Amino acid sequence: MIVREIIKHTYQSCILYNEDDFIREDLESISLPVWDELSLEEKIASLTSIYENCDERADDYTHSGCCTAIEQATCAFCIQWFKNQDLLECLMDDCDFMMASHIRNDPKIKKLFGIQ
Repeated sequence: MIVREIIKHTYQSCILYNEDDFIREDLESISLPVWDELSLEEKIASLTSIYENCDERADDYTHSGCCTAIEQATCAFCIQWFKNQDLLECLMDDCDFMMASHIRNDPKIKKLFGIQ
C-alpha cells in the first residue's frame, strides 16, 4: 500500500502538478541504474505507466520477477524521490500547528485558518 501511495505522490508532484521547466530537473534529480539510461520522454512515459497501473501492480514493481527493469527502476526512482522530500509537507494537509503560539492563538488567525 505504501509503494502505491509513493508512486501516486511522485507522479502528481513531478508530472501532473509540476511546471514544464521543473519536470526535467525533478526526473533527473535521482541517479539510478537503468533510470539514467532513459530519455526524459521515456522517464515520463514510464512514470505515467506505473502511476496508471499502480492500483493493481504496485507490489509487482518492487520485485524483479514481476516487472521489467524499467518499471522497477521507475519505482525505485519514486521511492528515492519521495525519501528526499519534506515528509511533513508531503503528508500533512497543513502545518498550522507550527505557527508561533501568539499568532496561532489570535482569534482573527484562528478564524482565517479554521484553527480550533
